[in-house]
Amino acid sequence: MSTRIDTVTASAGSNAAAITAEAKSRADADGALSTRIDSVKATTDSNTTAITSETTARTSADSALGTRIDAVKTTTDGNTTAITSEVSARTTADNALGSRIDSVKAATDSNTASISSIQTAQTDADQSLTTVINNNESSYIASIETSLANDRDSKDQRKATGQVKQQVVEFNARITETQKTVADGQQAFAEYQQTVSASIQDLNDANSELSATVQTTASAVVDLNGKASAQWGIKLGINSNGQYYAAGMGIGLENTPAGMQSTVAFLANNFVVMSDVNGVPRAFFAIRNGQTFMNEAFIGEGTIDNAKIGNFIQSTNYVANVSGWRLDKAGTFVNFGTGSGGKMKTTNTTISVADGNGVLRVQIGELTGVF
Repeated sequence: MSTRIDTVTASAGSNAAAITAEAKSRADADGALSTRIDSVKATTDSNTTAITSETTARTSADSALGTRIDAVKTTTDGNTTAITSEVSARTTADNALGSRIDSVKAATDSNTASISSIQTAQTDADQSLTTVINNNESSYIASIETSLANDRDSKDQRKATGQVKQQVVEFNARITETQKTVADGQQAFAEYQQTVSASIQDLNDANSELSATVQTTASAVVDLNGKASAQWGIKLGINSNGQYYAAGMGIGLENTPAGMQSTVAFLANNFVVMSDVNGVPRAFFAIRNGQTFMNEAFIGEGTIDNAKIGNFIQSTNYVANVSGWRLDKAGTFVNFGTGSGGKMKTTNTTISVADGNGVLRVQIGELTGVF
């Protein structure tokens, strides 16, 4: 084994600087190993900067491994920033694996922001696999005074202790993206998922969380058995006062024993289809709380167990006193047929029949003498 360490330092009062380089190599009957670590540091009072790089290469009779880690970190008072990158590659007689992890972080006191990315690729004799995860997150913690004029508890606390009641509230925002692919001797699979979320929570009250989430998922899979499936969905969720509310939409297409099936599903208590009329959106179809509203509808053939008519129902050829039929909500039914041969009217008290000339011929019930 051979080792070499080089160091350069300088200082003046509270200021200091150092450069270090360490190299090590080893070879024996089982394998070979080389490592190098470089470090650059500078300090002034409580302000520091450090840059490090570590590289390793290792081989043996049945494997090879290479890694590299780079890091940059700075600190000033309560503010810190760190950037790291880790790369790894490994091969053996059975598989190959490559990975990369990148991270960027910043913090001021308890407030943080971070960006991270994880990438993995792996192959062997049976399958190939990739995974990508990206994550962006911001967090802010604040102490909020709640001793308002109408806050009786806070006023009592101020009077008793001379202190103001405070909430320690964490604000959090996050975007996470995940990508995955798998291919083997049986199937091919791909999935993409993105989650966007925001939350606020009193750290002294576990039940105080207010959060909102939007999650989008897409997947595709095929296999040797003939299965094929494509799915896409979006899900929205809000957690408020311990109650969870959800809305969403899903689209799916897959072959089943019953044949190719497609599905479009909605989760919502209000569903509206709109059109643009001269720049003004107009709803012409809506479902609200289980009720369906339509301006107009053309139905070729329909089966209705129960129906409620708010005003009237009539035939498509209805013309008053000429043709067709009409039943209104007062219970009056008139039938003019095809426009010749007479007419009939039924109310809750009278049945009247007139001929083609409009002359009353039959009247049953309350006799009025008029049609």
